[in-house]
Amino acid sequence: MHGADNLIEWPHGDTAARVLGASPRRRGPFAALALTGMEVLYRSGVKLRNIAFDFGLRRALHASMPVVSIGNIVAGGAGKTPFTRWVVDVFATQGRKVAVLHGGYGSDEPALHRLWRPHTIVIEERDRVEAAEAAFEQGADVIVLDDAFQHRRLARDLDIVLLPVETNSGRLLPRGPLREPESALRRADIVVVTRKTASAEDARRLAARLRERYNKPVAVAAMLAAEPLTITGDAVVVAAIARPDLLLQQLQTAGVNVVKVIAYPDHHNYTMRDADHIRRVTRGLPIITTEKDAIKLVSAFDASELLVLKQKVVIEEGEEQLRAMLERVL
Repeated sequence: MHGADNLIEWPHGDTAARVLGASPRRRGPFAALALTGMEVLYRSGVKLRNIAFDFGLRRALHASMPVVSIGNIVAGGAGKTPFTRWVVDVFATQGRKVAVLHGGYGSDEPALHRLWRPHTIVIEERDRVEAAEAAFEQGADVIVLDDAFQHRRLARDLDIVLLPVETNSGRLLPRGPLREPESALRRADIVVVTRKTASAEDARRLAARLRERYNKPVAVAAMLAAEPLTITGDAVVVAAIARPDLLLQQLQTAGVNVVKVIAYPDHHNYTMRDADHIRRVTRGLPIITTEKDAIKLVSAFDASELLVLKQKVVIEEGEEQLRAMLERVL
């Protein structure tokens, strides 16, 4: 099994990947020092903003229907969008008219929600309060926020916060991957430990620690391949996701012989120059990509050229409690 060091290529650089832990390259001492100062400023800003909401200096506005937030404290890689789909499916099977509200910073995830459930209301709007009003006007009776733990202007009836096992740094942006320190989990109603490449045992161990430390419900969810990829021979991965290194590990564990990963920044919109580069590198080899990348790559590649790795969410621990909490919201 090859390591990520040699296989992952970053055509647009790996600066963000180093922050998220997806790149093994280290920063120089001067860059580390500068980022430490920036982290201190960022941490102070996060703390002051939360104090403003916690003490009523800034008020959260309530929607005209129940609101469930799916979020995390890590800048990407926790599985928020697949988990949001799982929650939407739970409500939809109960006959609810669901609206998914997205911050609008990346067009791929809203497009996925529309693809998965064409009759679901999907609204892209940075102002979640305005988006909630639009959802009400369109007939929604429950709102699911995709990636909204830090967007506190819109009050929520249930705060679900995901925490990936694979995050192994306690540093805040821009020095590390955290949007908020772990202590922010105290605001959550339930924490969901997610895993992609980590073992179920590691996930259960982290869940137990969080239950003991924060005295709140903690579930465990695995992000697994929805269907196996049957590939004989070599393959190339193309992905614009937060943690391409984890995708590589998943595929290698499944026995896929990945000879190259062409990694772009999360939410990257592919250009024709990117497509030309991908063709030069792949040279006719099978291209493995994610669902959110496929919806952007189909403009430059024939669908038959892409092997799309679809994910499913499997709740390994705490599903009954999680479903009960969703039921109480309604």
